[in-house]
Amino acid sequence: VALNGGAPCDESSLGETQSCALDACPSEITTTTMTITQGTSTTTPTSLSSTSSSGSITAPNGCAYVMTWPKVWQDLTFSSESKIIGPKASCATSCNEWTAFTCRGFLSAGPGRECILFGAVTGQILLSNQSIYDMYEPICPGDSVDYTVCSFVMVSSHVNMTAAGPGKFGGYFKFQSSCAELCIRNYGILPCAAFIYQWDNGKCTLYPNKLTGQTDSSSASDLYEKQCEIRQSPSG
Repeated sequence: VALNGGAPCDESSLGETQSCALDACPSEITTTTMTITQGTSTTTPTSLSSTSSSGSITAPNGCAYVMTWPKVWQDLTFSSESKIIGPKASCATSCNEWTAFTCRGFLSAGPGRECILFGAVTGQILLSNQSIYDMYEPICPGDSVDYTVCSFVMVSSHVNMTAAGPGKFGGYFKFQSSCAELCIRNYGILPCAAFIYQWDNGKCTLYPNKLTGQTDSSSASDLYEKQCEIRQSPSG
């Protein structure tokens, strides 16, 4: 992510992925939380109730559209096929009628808003508190599938940056979820297993392996690592 040449940052308009010069970034960086899924499909956190946005509209397989993930980041890194359409009264109807590729689900910000249709889920999904989109997929009655779900977890605060090593510079961001998105994309590193977010200036550094997390009380850096578990999909 390139710097913007040192132009002063306007904190009120600083976007999710906007970068700024080191001495021009706001002193306080707002953070958020994120989760990713990894594998060939998605599931829902066990605490999330299955809800439908489509009323009586069902998928071609006869199953109801169920919200499988809330607040999905709209940059679809998890599917090679996607299309933004809208605004639409019903994303479910649009998904059923789409012919350019087999629509396997959609992201929706609510009735009358744009829809993001997607095909087969083959990659990772980023959840961010900054997103207005929820993810819906057709879930049949009795369906229950185990998926590998991975989260970026903060494992150490006040990390010693010298001990951590140089890593791969990703940019300066207002939200640490932007740093997580770069890690999901393996930005400059294959694979990305961890990142350090400096909350005093928004600097993002990526690492190909897990770190020891040595601390320094004067450091304003948090270490995040990818941790995975098995979760079960919702029943239709």
